[in-house]
Amino acid sequence: MSEIQDIAVSIIIPAYNAEETLKGAVDSVLNQTLSNIEIIIVNDGSTDATRKVISTYEKECSNIVVISKKNEGVSAARNAGITVARGEFIAFLDADDAMESTMLEKMYNLALKEDADAVQCGRIETYPDGTIRKVLPNAKLFGKSLYESPGIFGSSSFIWDKIYRNSIIKENQILLDNEILYAEENAFILQVFLQCKKISVVREGLYLYNARRLGAATYSFDNRLLDNAQGIEKACKIAINVGAFQWLEKSLWNIAKGCYCRRVNDFMLYDNKVLQKKIIDSFFELFDNYFWNWKDRFSLSGKFKRFFYADQLKFIDKKVMYRYIESSNRHKKLVKDYQDLRAKCKHIVWNCKKKLSNPKKIISGFAFVRFVKKIEKQYLQHKNAIRYAKYKNYEINPNAVLLSANSATIFNGNIYYMTQTLIENNPDLDIYVVSNNIKRDFIISLKENISPRFVKSHSEEHIRLLATAKYLISNTKLPTFFIKKQGQIYMNTWHGTPLKTLGKSMCNGKKDMALNQKEFFTADFLLYPNKFSMEKMMADFELNKFYQGKVVISGYPRNAVFFREENQREEIRKSFGLMDKKVYVYMPTWRGKSVGSIDKKKQQSFFEELLQKWNDLLNDNIVVFVKLHPYIMKSVKIGRYDKIRAFPTGYETYLFLNIADGLITDYSSVMFDFANTQKEILLFTYDKEEYLEERGMYFDMATLPFPQFKQLDEMIDYMNCRQTFCVSKKYQEFLEYFCSYDNVNAAEIVSSCLLTGTIKNDFGEVIDYTSNQQKDFRVIFMPALDSEENQQLFNNLCEDADEKTIFTFFKDDITPKTDMILNAIRNEKYSYIVVPGEMVTTLFEAIKLVLYRKFHICKKSVRTIYLNEVKRIFYNISIKSFENYSDREKFKDIETLLK
Repeated sequence: MSEIQDIAVSIIIPAYNAEETLKGAVDSVLNQTLSNIEIIIVNDGSTDATRKVISTYEKECSNIVVISKKNEGVSAARNAGITVARGEFIAFLDADDAMESTMLEKMYNLALKEDADAVQCGRIETYPDGTIRKVLPNAKLFGKSLYESPGIFGSSSFIWDKIYRNSIIKENQILLDNEILYAEENAFILQVFLQCKKISVVREGLYLYNARRLGAATYSFDNRLLDNAQGIEKACKIAINVGAFQWLEKSLWNIAKGCYCRRVNDFMLYDNKVLQKKIIDSFFELFDNYFWNWKDRFSLSGKFKRFFYADQLKFIDKKVMYRYIESSNRHKKLVKDYQDLRAKCKHIVWNCKKKLSNPKKIISGFAFVRFVKKIEKQYLQHKNAIRYAKYKNYEINPNAVLLSANSATIFNGNIYYMTQTLIENNPDLDIYVVSNNIKRDFIISLKENISPRFVKSHSEEHIRLLATAKYLISNTKLPTFFIKKQGQIYMNTWHGTPLKTLGKSMCNGKKDMALNQKEFFTADFLLYPNKFSMEKMMADFELNKFYQGKVVISGYPRNAVFFREENQREEIRKSFGLMDKKVYVYMPTWRGKSVGSIDKKKQQSFFEELLQKWNDLLNDNIVVFVKLHPYIMKSVKIGRYDKIRAFPTGYETYLFLNIADGLITDYSSVMFDFANTQKEILLFTYDKEEYLEERGMYFDMATLPFPQFKQLDEMIDYMNCRQTFCVSKKYQEFLEYFCSYDNVNAAEIVSSCLLTGTIKNDFGEVIDYTSNQQKDFRVIFMPALDSEENQQLFNNLCEDADEKTIFTFFKDDITPKTDMILNAIRNEKYSYIVVPGEMVTTLFEAIKLVLYRKFHICKKSVRTIYLNEVKRIFYNISIKSFENYSDREKFKDIETLLK
């Protein structure tokens, strides 16, 4: 065979006992209009005349490579072909299928034109009864990377309707799993697609698929079918390892569900009931392990649900499936006909709805829908407080632990690692994690096999647990209506060492104090990673005066990951193809006077310009993973860059952060955590003056031991030229001051402290504030200080105020003008509190409030209601008197009823 130069495509054809069909497959390749191709035929230990057919072609065609090997299955055969393939692209063809003559030319030319790393085409399926079906991919999905368009992966789970860039396969050492004999393609395709910058499509039926040919793998009913679930599971594990499972989960589910349904529909074709039950068991295990609430995803919508419920139940109930398996094939055929009828009915109804829809009516209704949603949200806040109130007399469950991370917005940080530790070390406890997106957080938990019971945020179970769980843990806040009962133990771990000012020290945005001040008063334990954090938080949230729990100074549970063995870090880097790369993570803080004032459009424009410049100017060996504020991350498209990647959402934040060689941030507390790695930290402080004016800092940033850059070009030059990094003396002093308590056992130490009240192994200390029970405070309810009249009132009251005076503002009355005036009293002896949320009442109590305000009746009951509200706001603070100068009815009532 003569040497072939500049091979465009290598076509790999595995052949096992394919004497009847191989000729048609090979001829279809020889007839391709693309000439510079290589044909690799792998004889997988055939026992029929396959070898003879191959020999004929080997003698006549110079571009055919033949590999003969013992029978090990189709995956091993394809791998043998991949090993010797020399083409720019690799394609696969099954020995019982064929290609349209223009298939490879059209796909290869498109790859060159669009600079794509993979190209997919449509297929034409031919069935034994002569039925022909054309299947074309959705063109809207393609022309992007998998990161930008996850649906590409779910568009086809076949290996042979695509061409793949050979260099990607070879450089990343991607092969098929020889142990998986069926549905083995999914994992291979996913690994390749994850490395592709662009995947394009030829929307034509170019691959000729011989469906259900007798003797083919897809028409065989033996133990190989058990590999279906195993092949999909491997793809799931790959997605989890690279942090892509969250955004690929829908595609993976569609593949898994489709494969499962096809196998079930095939049950009528063979009688091996034992194998059928094993197939059901394997898929149910797959679904239970990787797809949260999967049974609900089989449900049908609208009126069809009640008609087809029995059919739905067949798929999701194992006992019903077993009965179905034991039934006759005639019964199975009737069920299949019924399913086909259902599908046709749904298609007809969908088309009718589409035609009858009036887009103008839909568009005109958007404003009304937004209005209704706003009203619904306000009602929901009040409704939750009402629901919570009905549990106030329920007994506490001594074994229940309820954890909430970032107000249930994501499962990560201290809460993640405390959950892991509590599950491992306390099997007698019932561990619950609150989530506003259970599927997302379940996916995150898969990475390290954490299995708490996830509870939907503001569900009935969540509300009940708030009132009945003995242990409650949060790193930000619990719902504002929460009132800790006697016997409950609450730990607040907070979420970082503060560099930017908080609470009373904030120049603007003191309204945000309402988010946390009440939480701190209520907590039995407040966790701080160093004495600096404790001092600032205790002073700026009035905790030195009012807090009556215990302060724990110990390592943050989340920082324990930085002290783990290198094996896990290297494994993650390898799965992302980063072994020879220098990896930075960019984690800037949000901008704005408060969280609600973030200018999304302005920040989106800035970050898109920044990332493009990084991508253009950074060295090829540098990769930057970007994690922006969630509000901004949604609108910044990162998938189009080469050297810039989105921080993977399927990983717990600190678990992935640990793989980085360096951190780029600005004013974020993450620098104090990452310093534990003793790796490089760069501060990009392009808006330092503006940020200082808005937020302020607890200390001069010039004292930090990390290089700071105001100009992007300077930082890029520094990153490109920096070869090695060593910890300076100043860096070491920073570690000793801020990170001396962090250690590998931090999660166990803090979790144990929650349960026992003490610190083990001398890794920290507990400071007891329980004796801090000053009495006889004077509470003054204040209005917003926007008018001159209210400002004069405040000045007069301040003259008479002393250290036992508490000025109290409702959160909505903290206006910019009020902020400015409160800045002037930051160091005075008297205090102020910002009140969050709504009152906690049952529906019956809410009615009594209305009656009291309208007719001045039910006074005794309403007084009890307000005593409960005072407990919610001023937990454990002894009040001597209330004075009201606000227009808010609640404050007026408290002054009248609780004199």
